[in-house]
Amino acid sequence: MAEQAGQLAVTIDPGAQAGGPDAAVGGRVATLCTFPDDFDARVDFTLFTWPPGDNLRAGLSALFADGFVGRRTSVDAGEEYAASVGPHIASVRLDETSGSLRIARVGGMMTTYYWRNGRWVPLASGRSSGAAVLSVGLTAGTDFGGQEARVAFDDFAVTAPDAFCPG
Repeated sequence: MAEQAGQLAVTIDPGAQAGGPDAAVGGRVATLCTFPDDFDARVDFTLFTWPPGDNLRAGLSALFADGFVGRRTSVDAGEEYAASVGPHIASVRLDETSGSLRIARVGGMMTTYYWRNGRWVPLASGRSSGAAVLSVGLTAGTDFGGQEARVAFDDFAVTAPDAFCPG
């Protein structure tokens, strides 16, 4: 991970081996603040090196509140936007190499979105609780195809009436 030209760039090297408690490879950056109630998080992304079918996932997550939205490439599904909120999973086949992602929680209902044709398109929605920690990142599991991948994130923003940020 590195800051380059004002963006967060995340790279997975071709020889990376999945491991650790998540059996994954990659990296993510998370907020120090937690968001116990309503929030609206957005980020832009650009896929610089994105090998098709390499089983990669790049996006925005609401950790501990069970939400994700992002771009995915896999052998089985191909190129798509993918999202989940708890057990609710959705995807749409699109091969865009840049775009914007959003996760919003209002009154315990979380919805994931991607930006398309000048508007936010909802993808997955469901009940969500727990103090969310928001993160952006690039990951792959044990099925990583072994080719270099590089993604950049920019313009990350969160609005929330009740954020808890440790001193």
